[in-house]
Formats: sequence, structure tokens, C-alpha cells
Amino acid sequence: MVMPGRGFLEEEFTEGYPTVMTIEGGHLVLPTGLRLKMMPSMGLVATTPTYVQNTASDSGPYGGDIDMKELVEGSTIYMPVFVDGGLLALGDCHALVGDGAVAGTGAECSSDTHIRVTVEKSMNLASPRAITPEHFVVLSYGEDLSPAMKQAVRDMVDFLVREKGMAPYDAYTLCSLAGDVRVSRTFRPISPVKMMLSREALEQLG
Repeated sequence: MVMPGRGFLEEEFTEGYPTVMTIEGGHLVLPTGLRLKMMPSMGLVATTPTYVQNTASDSGPYGGDIDMKELVEGSTIYMPVFVDGGLLALGDCHALVGDGAVAGTGAECSSDTHIRVTVEKSMNLASPRAITPEHFVVLSYGEDLSPAMKQAVRDMVDFLVREKGMAPYDAYTLCSLAGDVRVSRTFRPISPVKMMLSREALEQLG
């Protein structure tokens, strides 16, 4: 649906516009008859931060409302833990959503989600990472997209240097050739940014 006051063109599309879709054979069917293949993903994945969020749509080093469409069945996400027990929260499932969610939202849906939670004590993460069927992903965030995107790239380069033994310039070059920087969601107080590296390239590094 179009959410008034949200999205890229909020000054042009000022009214709420709900769209009711049916599900048929793994596809969303829009009222126009257009069929879109579903790609269910969990929009909100978070451990509990040590500070108060401004809104439920915030994101940060704890994860949050990251709207990462690549976080599909078979994915793994690694989350820093800031409080005893982690206090993991999941929600905001989408049947389908595009990067940026440009009209303000995706195709929201209910879900029965099956997850396995383990504790990895030696990772010492500063922000979330994920392994999806096709990519290795590092997540950043910020009120200003430019420094948030730079930080996502910096985090990926640091990962390649420290954990894969690459020389800094080689790592930076690889990111430019086999990586993508994408904005999961924007026009919110804090926007999540992801730096994605092809697993085909990464797995050659051992």
C-alpha cells in the first residue's frame, strides 16, 4: 500500500492507498491481474539495544527494522548481543518488498517462521552480518545515507582484510567488482544500508 507521509514521493502521493492481494501458487496477484513471485523475508530482526529507540522503525548495531529482502529461507544472520539473554525480536514479515520500499511499505503478511538460535561467543561483532543464498552482507545505518554507505563499504573491506587475509587495495577492488551497496529502506529517521558481496567470489578466498 501507499503510506501517506512516507516513501520517496510523499509530496506527490499524499493519500493512503491500500492494495489487497491474493496468494496463488507462490505468487502475489494484484487487483490489476499482475502476478509477482513471492520472496518472503523478515523485516525486523533485532537484539535488544542498551538505549531507547525513537520509533519501532529504527535500526542500529542491534539490527532493527532492516527490511533486508535477501534474508529469505536458508539465510543466516549474525547479531551483536548487548544485554543478558540477547532478547531477540522478529517481526514485520513481507511476502515481497523492493529495496527502498519506495511507496512506504512492502506486501505485509503473517508468517510461521522457523529459526535456530545459537550463541557464537568469539565473533565480537560491531554490527549485523548475514549470509544469504547468494551474498555475504554487512549492515550499516545512519541518519545520513552518504556516511552510512561509506561505513558499509569500510566494514566489508575490513572484513576481507582481517578475516580473509586480503591486502586492503585488493579488498577494495573486489568490493567494486563483485559487490553492491543498497539501501534497504530510506526516508525514515535512520536508514539501514547493506554492502553485499557475491558468495561465489567470497568462497574462493577460503
